[in-house]
Amino acid sequence: MVRQYRIHTDLDGSNNKIYDMTNGLIRFYQPSDLGIINSTNIWQSQGIGVMGNNNISHPDIDFKFETFGSSLEENYRIFNEFINSIIKQKYITLEYTNEIGTFYADIQLSKITKTEGYGFDGQFSETISFIPVNMWYQYEQLKFSKVQNGEIGGNTKIYGNKETTVYPNLNLLDGTKDFSGTWNNSTLWTDDGTYNGLKVRKRTAAQRGTYKIWTVPTDGTYTFSCYIKSSGPNAKVHGAFQVNGIREVDRTFGDNFDWKRDSLTRTLKAGDSIVYSYEMAGSAVDSTIWVAGYKIESGSIATPWMPSKSEVKTSDYRNYGSYKYDYTYFGEDNIERFSKWKIDDGIFSFTARMTPSQNLENMSDYGVRFLDEQFNEYTALIFGNTTKPDSIQFNTDVNDEYYQAQIGTSTINMFSALNYKRFRTRLIQKGTMELVNVDVVEMNVKRKVEFV
Repeated sequence: MVRQYRIHTDLDGSNNKIYDMTNGLIRFYQPSDLGIINSTNIWQSQGIGVMGNNNISHPDIDFKFETFGSSLEENYRIFNEFINSIIKQKYITLEYTNEIGTFYADIQLSKITKTEGYGFDGQFSETISFIPVNMWYQYEQLKFSKVQNGEIGGNTKIYGNKETTVYPNLNLLDGTKDFSGTWNNSTLWTDDGTYNGLKVRKRTAAQRGTYKIWTVPTDGTYTFSCYIKSSGPNAKVHGAFQVNGIREVDRTFGDNFDWKRDSLTRTLKAGDSIVYSYEMAGSAVDSTIWVAGYKIESGSIATPWMPSKSEVKTSDYRNYGSYKYDYTYFGEDNIERFSKWKIDDGIFSFTARMTPSQNLENMSDYGVRFLDEQFNEYTALIFGNTTKPDSIQFNTDVNDEYYQAQIGTSTINMFSALNYKRFRTRLIQKGTMELVNVDVVEMNVKRKVEFV
């Protein structure tokens, strides 16, 4: 797979903006160093050493930074918007996906060059540098809730889990999984296996991209995407885009590259006739182009491939969705005793939203407490409030800390209501978590990983 990079402007926040730095109009290439630095204090005398403290740190990261706008004006605009959106933040989050998983790093912008060395269509080719803040960790979204005894028959003393799916947008173009229906120039392309479960078509001659004509249903912003690949020295792959028969300046992808997902976003009018396709603009001698998984969707972000509304099946949602895990505890004689979550090592920060228990009266303490492997409490986030809040939200990250309660339409700072006698540490160790007078806790957890 192609390594994937995405930038989150506020990973835990409701206003988080996500930039696809692999398939979008701004892209990262060639990271300078995603490794680690392991340093140890060693005292030596006459060739004999004594080892002291050991420390693992991470070097600054440089990326090659490219814009892929279709005009000089667009390249200036997307460059400006991106830098201004991330420079406002204390830090941003790099999402990095490779062959073994997805990992996150909180980073801060330290430098961006601007050489004005225009490429094709005024594209910028720069270097961007970041300082690591928290690097690396896995990001888990969890939900814990309690239900009353009897909702599920018997005292089962087990818990059930379910998966909540985050769905990509449906495709606005039919027949993209298997190139069914009417595709222009279809007879000039041949089948060549599958990629990510999608039929692949290839061509070994120049020009004549394969496409379907699509009519825009309503005014709005739409994103067009496709998997493309080429081999050979004379491909000079172009991405062609036409609106009402007028062809824009082609986007170029060069020769001999592995599978990648291209995308472009345009604001269009209802009734516009759209054609987008990919072709070899070079001589095509000893060269090949492959395509798969065309997709058109509403909005400005390219989400994973999905079938159209008329084609989608229940299994498609599971195959192409991403998952959050919900844990529901039930059927226990002592609900409070069973409201536990087993914790492994490595959690250094989390955000949470808690809903106080609705069926408990005269309670003033709400929160979660953490027990070690011997079931001793070593820290807790317990909030005391005479008025029962509708919800409590907090973030234990020392770089973005807050404690708030929602009571009706009012948001109240709960910092002074936190029981500091029990809040002894932010670092969560192996053991269990218990709910205290709350029915639901939704958590975003950061689990430390040193090397990815």
